[in-house]
Amino acid sequence: KEVGDTKSDTGDRFVIAIDRDSGSHKRDPLVEIRDACRENHFDFCLSNPCFDLWLLLHLEIRLTASIKKKLEVNAHTSKNCTYSASLIAKHAHHTKSIPENTFKRLYLPKIRSALKKAFGLATCEDDVIDHLGTRIPVLIQSVLPWL
Repeated sequence: KEVGDTKSDTGDRFVIAIDRDSGSHKRDPLVEIRDACRENHFDFCLSNPCFDLWLLLHLEIRLTASIKKKLEVNAHTSKNCTYSASLIAKHAHHTKSIPENTFKRLYLPKIRSALKKAFGLATCEDDVIDHLGTRIPVLIQSVLPWL
């Protein structure tokens, strides 16, 4: 199999999804995980700084240079809330748990738009380790025909 061919002989796809929160997952272990994924034909799906970035791409938020810089650090704005989570709460009016009706109203219809925005950030498995971005589009593109 070629590097990047993540389908098994049964047609299944194997993915390692990592949510890189502020201060977690240092660079060297992420490189090791990425390399192990390549060796084992798994997709390496890192969100840097975290999965919240993928959610933010669905919302009507212009990611200015200032916002991008704050997202890269993604510092805590309170004991239980990071900068990205506070942006979601402000613009989507929900916390970590997304009610089904909110998902159907805010996120599902905007998946294609979020994909386009994601490709404006780091999406390559090498680049996303060091830069703001997400590999969630790797997962989404494979299921997009069914959405």
